[in-house]
Amino acid sequence: HKNFIINLGISSKKIEIMQNYLKTDFINESTIEENSIIYAGRISKEKGVEELVRSFISANLLNTKLKIIGDGPLLEFLKDKYSEENIKYLGELPNEKVLEEIKKARAVITCTKLFENQPTLLCEASSLGVPSIFPNRGGINEFFPENYELMFDPNNSQDLVNKLKLVDQSKKLKNIGKSNKDFIKKLLDEKKVINDFEKILINES
Repeated sequence: HKNFIINLGISSKKIEIMQNYLKTDFINESTIEENSIIYAGRISKEKGVEELVRSFISANLLNTKLKIIGDGPLLEFLKDKYSEENIKYLGELPNEKVLEEIKKARAVITCTKLFENQPTLLCEASSLGVPSIFPNRGGINEFFPENYELMFDPNNSQDLVNKLKLVDQSKKLKNIGKSNKDFIKKLLDEKKVINDFEKILINES
């Protein structure tokens, strides 16, 4: 968005990017772990949920479950077409329940086709030390460490399958999760975000 505005002729000195801070005080650390990957959000074409399900099946992760949380126009279609035992459709859940599922998971995933801004689900996962698999699209990568290993090419379905297969590498995932947690804690710390905003106001007054 910043680059788009600059290309319209607006000076970059007049543009500031402010993230929303992330409150995670209410989230307890998980002591339970299960072999699952979590998708949570709208079940629709623009969110790429069917592509996600097909790639998960192709990855052949026999000991891993894909849990799909949410509702939308594609939900019943997906339940009818893809009824594999290791794909679970949980429907809509309260945010607290979603976070409980994330805490237990190996990873969360999105295959969105939209240009997302600040991805709440992925940021919450990072705060819990859970890795995210996501497309190199929009500004999602700004919320993750540089050269992030689990980001995939949205135009290459095999790349997504390859990233899904990394879920079996427990030690690698734990290292990625820890790195994500450290990164997001610094980026979206409440005091830091508020202080940055106050500096902008002071400079403009």
